[in-house]
Amino acid sequence: MKRAQLLSTAIFIAFSLAGQRSYPDCSDAFIVCSNAPVAIEILTEAGIVDEIKSAACHPEAFPKTNSIWFKWQIKSAGTLGFTLIPLDETDDLDFILYKMKAGMDNCLAMQEIRCMASGENRGEDNNTSSVGCTGATGLNAFAMDTNESSGCSETDNNFLSGLETKAEEVYALFVNNYYSPQGFLLEFSGTSEIKKAPPFCSDGTEPNTIGGQGDGIIINGAYPNPAATEVSISINSGKSFDDGRIQIINLHGNVLRSKKIRVVPGEQQVSVSLKDLPVGVYFLKTVLGDTHHLARFSKF
Repeated sequence: MKRAQLLSTAIFIAFSLAGQRSYPDCSDAFIVCSNAPVAIEILTEAGIVDEIKSAACHPEAFPKTNSIWFKWQIKSAGTLGFTLIPLDETDDLDFILYKMKAGMDNCLAMQEIRCMASGENRGEDNNTSSVGCTGATGLNAFAMDTNESSGCSETDNNFLSGLETKAEEVYALFVNNYYSPQGFLLEFSGTSEIKKAPPFCSDGTEPNTIGGQGDGIIINGAYPNPAATEVSISINSGKSFDDGRIQIINLHGNVLRSKKIRVVPGEQQVSVSLKDLPVGVYFLKTVLGDTHHLARFSKF
């Protein structure tokens, strides 16, 4: 347990240092140089450049409240998808994906190819019709549409269709958290390989953990990793929580297992069973009040 805690903490610190920059505009985007997941702990700016005049999913000027830009180049052709998994599953993440027509440095020559603006239906008392339009979003092989507009219709599922890519193509991804500055994990999928082409990559390490330090709380885990029968986290809290929860989430952002936990002051270990879950990659999410922790692990 000790070794797992130290490793997780080291990865978290490495990410925090890299994450001090905010990458709010296309000209200063986060440069992705591999298919490893990218962890964004917090979104601190909306950007000062108005690159988005209108979009297929939002005809008016696209709102920028807590935003970030990513860019990457394709090394080998194939399929491409991604999932944006927010720290808070009630957050409304919107995004626009562009193909850059004149290289990575030219943000004036971009072709919009996917546009996601779905979210809550405002004015509802309980937002029951909006559940499918918050939380995880992205591109996958199962969705059929290329854009979803504001609000949440019965045909929206918060995911758009994946891409067929060609070598050397360059893409730019704009992500906006409409209501909250809390971050997310960007997880790539598909067979396309991202090229380590730019001279300066924004992050060369694979983050395993984001969040989990604040309000007198330190969360470390998941461990063991990989795991076989159960996975655990270590919680060191300065106060009690009667309504905490721990969840297992798949790569599509679906909550597969949820367990209510009670936390007392001090250090304790919390475990959740992996029984009946197939071999694969998952996320272990812990929520204690306003503190959210997301850790990536594998089951074998």
